[in-house]
Amino acid sequence: MIVVISGSPGTGKTTLAKYLAKKLGFGFIEAGEIFDELGKKIKNRKKLDRAVNKKIKTLVKKNKNYVLDSRLASFLLKANLKIFLVGDINIRAKRMAKREKISIAKAKKNILERERKDKRAFKKYYPKIRNIESYDLVLDTTRLSKKEMFDLVFLFVKKVI
Repeated sequence: MIVVISGSPGTGKTTLAKYLAKKLGFGFIEAGEIFDELGKKIKNRKKLDRAVNKKIKTLVKKNKNYVLDSRLASFLLKANLKIFLVGDINIRAKRMAKREKISIAKAKKNILERERKDKRAFKKYYPKIRNIESYDLVLDTTRLSKKEMFDLVFLFVKKVI
């Protein structure tokens, strides 16, 4: 089974994906790490996305049960369950600032820049992507603690699998 966690920066994607992988006994893949690693060698965005996708597919073949933290995997892989997280920009910036030990203003600027770049790249290379209706669950994490998010998503996952 492949579960993909996607969403906006600062919504808890990685935290949730790691938690679910551990709770379910699944492998964990963070596409962002693969993207950063391969991005040192591959500068063309579309080629880079393809290389990341290829590496993820290779990893998934080794073990059929994975939770992926990825913004593109839900569209490029056949996932059994797709979850998308959203949240208020100010709360996301506060979370990111705490995690990365930077100011909230800097975190907010980083989030907006990243979203702008991603939107431009997705529009250029994947014009049909970002259709939120293709997700099985869309969750606003703005007012949720980690535990509340974990409990809600785990309940949903257990119902589906």
